[in-house]
Amino acid sequence: MLMLKIVGVLAALFLILVILIAFDEHVQGKFGHRFFTKATFIAIVASCLMIAGGYHWHLSALKSHGDTLNGWVVLGIGAVILVGIAINNVVKTNLAYGIGGSFIQLPLFFAIGYFGMPLLIIWAVLSIIGAMLTPTVRVVN
Repeated sequence: MLMLKIVGVLAALFLILVILIAFDEHVQGKFGHRFFTKATFIAIVASCLMIAGGYHWHLSALKSHGDTLNGWVVLGIGAVILVGIAINNVVKTNLAYGIGGSFIQLPLFFAIGYFGMPLLIIWAVLSIIGAMLTPTVRVVN
């Protein structure tokens, strides 16, 4: 039963991926705009980190009776970036595709960034360790 659940979850994830790719290609063909690009991924992850960092800064300033405005400014800049990406999507497509694509794009990229960064850090550390443990190869002619 466990294997059936795993296969079901993987099949559902694959189906979601196929639907997202088909949606992105449809929008590309109709409007010439792609929702799922590397640049928007980086911008969304950076803005979500700014929002989370600004919120944390605000809370730590509240605890220490410091200036909470700094946290709000960082949080606001992150929110402006997200709103700017959503407005860009609406301008480059139409209202329905822009809002719908933004509602798919923003949480998806945030989740990928949130869960992907620890995996990327683990991969980088393991790559460095693997590179340090490999023996030196010398070519003798």
